[in-house]
Amino acid sequence: MPDIFSYRNYRLFLQDRLAEMKKSDRGLNYRSIAAAWGLKSAGHITQILKGSAAISSKVLPQIISFLSLSSKEERFFRLLVTYDQSGTFTEKRSALRELLDFGASRAVKVTQTQSAFYEHWYMPVVRDILSITKFSNDFKALAAMVVPPITVDEARHAIRTLESLDLAIKNADGIYHATSNILEAPEDEHSALARSECANRMIELGRQSLDTIDKSERTISWVGFSVSEESYRLIADEIRAFQSRVLEIVHADEYPQRVYQLNIQCFPVSKKGNQ
Repeated sequence: MPDIFSYRNYRLFLQDRLAEMKKSDRGLNYRSIAAAWGLKSAGHITQILKGSAAISSKVLPQIISFLSLSSKEERFFRLLVTYDQSGTFTEKRSALRELLDFGASRAVKVTQTQSAFYEHWYMPVVRDILSITKFSNDFKALAAMVVPPITVDEARHAIRTLESLDLAIKNADGIYHATSNILEAPEDEHSALARSECANRMIELGRQSLDTIDKSERTISWVGFSVSEESYRLIADEIRAFQSRVLEIVHADEYPQRVYQLNIQCFPVSKKGNQ
């Protein structure tokens, strides 16, 4: 069955799950599915999948039973439906926050004592490089892998620091590996300051990439808009949901080839109006 926790749209999950079920059961079609869901016509399923019809509270339990979802998968599916079909900002934000909690459970939290991880912008980069190349002790090659390149001493410092913080480990063959592919930042004041300095440098690298990285290898876009405070908060939650989805993709990728940095900014460029 498709990994439901990698979806943020219940209709896409339904399309993939039903396609999979129809492959394993050639006698299964929309007419028989409609009957199992308590719907009057096969066309109603098509409308649900295309977004022109919603799932009613009466039909939802029938669909969950038909899909043979576990209790955790059922909760996630219900949240996806609630998020999609909610008519109020409050309901939508509540569902989205719960959806984000599922993604957060895959991350390993960096402790306060590991906050040195954020004190240099290249530390997270070096750690991620361990996932795409076999590194033992060639610090010159490691330094050259970073864009822009760092010094050999900085590369050596990064590995020693990562090792001391238990964020990287050397195996029996002398090859270093990151201890987890997804990290969650701590929330203490010292760590926040270190992350802020690291973020400033990453934002600056993003600006420099306009001139130093070929446009075929980067994606940079921006959009301006005016919204209410309530809509802004919903947008902020959507950004966090997108970040969660990105981390799900990272988690599922078995053959990473390159380290990327994703910066997301949303900030006011005017004072509040008086309407």
